[in-house]
Amino acid sequence: MYKEPNEDLVTPSTAGLFARGALEAFPLILAATPFAILYGALALNNGLSFIAALSMSIFVFAGASQFVAVTLVGKVRRCSLLF
Repeated sequence: MYKEPNEDLVTPSTAGLFARGALEAFPLILAATPFAILYGALALNNGLSFIAALSMSIFVFAGASQFVAVTLVGKVRRCSLLF
């Protein structure tokens, strides 16, 4: 049977939910930060522009495959300069 919602229920605010989510995601962000810095340094060192490295990081979430792809792109660019 259908019950009318109780108006006296306390509902959490949007800001409170956001703060709780940010607090719960903080350990993941803390753990991923060194890998993000390492990926950015490797991408820039292998000749990718900042925009290309950022785009790959946003659209290709593949973990270790991103590191391999950046290394291969750097080697292909070096080989293409020879021809």
